[in-house]
Amino acid sequence: MGPEKITSMDLRKYQGWMRNAKGLRPNTVNRRMKALKSWLSWCVDQGLNPRLPDFPKGIPEAIRVPEALERAEVNRLLWEVERERDPRDAALIRLMLSCGLRVSEAVSLRLEDVNIGERRGAIVVRSGKGGRYREVPVVRHQQRDKNNGPACEQKQCRPGEKLFSGDRKSVV
Repeated sequence: MGPEKITSMDLRKYQGWMRNAKGLRPNTVNRRMKALKSWLSWCVDQGLNPRLPDFPKGIPEAIRVPEALERAEVNRLLWEVERERDPRDAALIRLMLSCGLRVSEAVSLRLEDVNIGERRGAIVVRSGKGGRYREVPVVRHQQRDKNNGPACEQKQCRPGEKLFSGDRKSVV
């Protein structure tokens, strides 16, 4: 079968076959269809095909929900962190769990990124996944930990300085 014999119906059937019979994921199907379109465009440019057939629309990729820890896993993690009696690690893990921060986001926090008021608070993530800026609300018990936690007295943080530095004793 030459490129001149490929029709729009063939392309729709091929797309459906990849998705249903082969069980390929939408992103894989879309990538292969794009490669086929590039090849057929080249065939048109070379005079091997009179025109480019109409291509079906791409298959939308389903948004995957991130996996969360089970309640027992969270409790076990918190128990292990508390058992170590390291206020830096405890504050870091609690902050990540309650605010949904990634490790890289939590360790790059600076004093000016944490805005806690009487009724509400927010953490500014300046460079999240994909370099995105976002503001994350702080839950009430996390506000209490920041203001009253044992680690707050250990270090006075200056603007521009990271909240969680590499040494084991530095936590605000």
